[in-house]
Amino acid sequence: MIATGGKGPICCFAPDPVFRENRSGCQEVESHESEDYKTSYAQLEAHSRWISEVRFHPNYPLLFSSSDDASICVWNTHDIYSGVPGYRHRPVQTLHKYHSKGIFSMDLNDATMVTGGKDFTIKLAKIIESGVKPFSENFGSHDGVVKNVEWRQNDQNVLASVGNDRTINIYDIRASTPLVHQLLAR
Repeated sequence: MIATGGKGPICCFAPDPVFRENRSGCQEVESHESEDYKTSYAQLEAHSRWISEVRFHPNYPLLFSSSDDASICVWNTHDIYSGVPGYRHRPVQTLHKYHSKGIFSMDLNDATMVTGGKDFTIKLAKIIESGVKPFSENFGSHDGVVKNVEWRQNDQNVLASVGNDRTINIYDIRASTPLVHQLLAR
């Protein structure tokens, strides 16, 4: 379990939940009052402002975090769970000022990370086994803060974004003009 909040670290709790049998004979996760949940297993510290997203990569042992400090951090999960409990870890890669203002949203698929920021832009980066390799230019934009970005489930090429401009943008990264549809919310 991963937890974040405020300007504090990313806290990683026991990697394996503790199960117990209830009165009906069903398995359930023990209460958070359990000793296993009172302290974090590891603390990940790198961001200077609030953390907006954390995402595990589906295939690589990587955890990604984005923040209002406009940076992306990449963490090696093997290091986190094979280290000493309570140890304060540092990222294996940090993209400082990835956006010119804070990052509000981030999503991953197998091959690509997408982020949306307070600078009204959407950025893409190629995911590699050791972290990310940013593309040089902005991928898309809104006429306001980008509040959410998300890949289409089971499709590596289509994503959606929403912004304070009250639009929903649908992109296909294979297209010569990636913005394929725009919806205006009333």
